[in-house]
Amino acid sequence: MAKVLCVALNSERERVIICGLSCVKTILEKGKIIQEEEKLETNPFRYDMESEGTATFIENLQHHRSDEIYGKVSKIIDAYFESEQK
Repeated sequence: MAKVLCVALNSERERVIICGLSCVKTILEKGKIIQEEEKLETNPFRYDMESEGTATFIENLQHHRSDEIYGKVSKIIDAYFESEQK
């Protein structure tokens, strides 16, 4: 999974990056549900993305020239990577 996401997030094509970000958001949303259901300290998919390096690609997109990509990345980082959810 991480390899495919990294390729999408590192693409030159904005539509591919946006699709990759949509996948990331969906995966992290599901991880949040699992975290709450299983009373985990951390979103398990967030942990996987950080340990596999996918989070680095997401962080790097904060500097993308596209306002749409920047906006999507900012929302993902604010919701899932800034700090553990309360």
